[in-house]
Amino acid sequence: MKELQEPKVAITEKTNTENQMSMEKLEEAHAKGQLIEKITFALLPLLFSCVVYLMSALSTLSHEVTVLNSKISLVVTSDNKQATNTGAELAREKLRQDLEKEIQKNRDMIGENRQHIAIIEDRMSMPNKIKAAKE
Repeated sequence: MKELQEPKVAITEKTNTENQMSMEKLEEAHAKGQLIEKITFALLPLLFSCVVYLMSALSTLSHEVTVLNSKISLVVTSDNKQATNTGAELAREKLRQDLEKEIQKNRDMIGENRQHIAIIEDRMSMPNKIKAAKE
């Protein structure tokens, strides 16, 4: 009878050891699951704020593209050719002519000032020449 009980005890101990190992594995898996859950709940607000930021950036870029499209229609036609804007071209040409007149006026004034400077320098050097001739 003892012989029959010893194998039962060995089988029972082996089963208990296997049960303990499987319980430890279950506990480890449960601990890993809790860790993953904590990490997920910690990262969730961060991920949400990133998505909100990206959506607002996309909205801003969309608005800028809309503004640029409206501005480009003033410069380029739908055929990708330069649009004629006679008002702006006339204003640009008038401005260019005005600037050319101002530049020429300044050049003339520079020439006159050089003549006046030469006359004044000549007058200043004359008394010195007269003094040198008397001596």
